[in-house]
Amino acid sequence: MTCGRYAGLPNDVRTRGFTLVEIIVALAILALSLNVILPTMSDALWRTGEAEAQAEAASLACSLLAQAGTAVPLAGGEASGQFENGFRWQLRITPYGLGDQAMPLRAYKVVAAVFWGDARREYSVALTTLRLAGNGAGQ
Repeated sequence: MTCGRYAGLPNDVRTRGFTLVEIIVALAILALSLNVILPTMSDALWRTGEAEAQAEAASLACSLLAQAGTAVPLAGGEASGQFENGFRWQLRITPYGLGDQAMPLRAYKVVAAVFWGDARREYSVALTTLRLAGNGAGQ
């Protein structure tokens, strides 16, 4: 037998709805879940941005290497600058090996480096290749 204010109501009306304790427990579980999920999501977004920047830097460094020997002559030296998107670059070309003067070709080591970052940390990607060019003394 039930007594109190729900005494005359059918069972389905008495059991409808949530008690205050159930709502507080549900909110506590939600708060604990968000404490775990939000930092993980934030970290994932940050890592995605870093991966995109690294991929773009690698692509820019690759395009710098492609210019060595075509738009940029293969001669010992160094050049640097900045792309429109804020990435900085450096291209270094040095003779590779002893370079026999009697040979018609000479090898050059080409290093393309791309830098980016903020005040807290700087990142870089460097790609290296060897290119052949005619040896001026041997021709």
